[in-house]
Amino acid sequence: VTFYNGSAEMACGHKIRDDAILFFGKGQVAARFVWQPVKAYGVYVRRHLTFDAEFHRQDSLRDLVEVKGALALMVNKFSKKIEWMKKDVSAIRGHNEGHAEVVIKELKKLKEDVSYIVSKVERDIRSVEGIHGAYTNALAKFATAENPRKAISLAGLDGLGRDSGAKPEEVLMVPWRVRRELFMAMTSWNEILSAGGAALVAMKKLPVSGDEPGEDVGERVRRLIEAREEAGRGGVQ
Repeated sequence: VTFYNGSAEMACGHKIRDDAILFFGKGQVAARFVWQPVKAYGVYVRRHLTFDAEFHRQDSLRDLVEVKGALALMVNKFSKKIEWMKKDVSAIRGHNEGHAEVVIKELKKLKEDVSYIVSKVERDIRSVEGIHGAYTNALAKFATAENPRKAISLAGLDGLGRDSGAKPEEVLMVPWRVRRELFMAMTSWNEILSAGGAALVAMKKLPVSGDEPGEDVGERVRRLIEAREEAGRGGVQ
């Protein structure tokens, strides 16, 4: 396309980009091209992000409440499963006394493990709740009716856990650490319960007379003992 202002015979001082509207058509289709200036925007890169200490503290407290709920649910489910399995094993121990005694003994140990972990986690939670409570009380001393958030900006998280010797980040990470500990414990406990269930099924298949040697039962019981030992080596005890 040759534009008229590009020829020497019809010199024009107007600029096509700024002073003209361009139309192009073919058949029943027409297109118009309009030039618009591009506005350049500057980019501001922040070197430091603001840290809302109270937001992270409240978020950690909410996580702590969720962990307490998960802990109660876990204890209820595992305790019921252990008691059910012990009752089921006791019902068939008459014709399989030796293996039944071992299974019941391992289930009792598992229940002790559950109680130990629960007690430990509950102590940790109470300790952290106490730290947050002391920090809240200290924070309230700075607060005023005119500017209640001034205390937050003044205190930050420097005082969180100071009296207990814990660092603020350690206190805030307790819910995450407890979740990880409970996950590892439940994984090991599920392995133990699965091995105990397999031993129980094998014992139920034995005839009441007890004349069969029961090699499969012995293997299942050994696997149960190994699962308990593996849990102990993994620190879940």
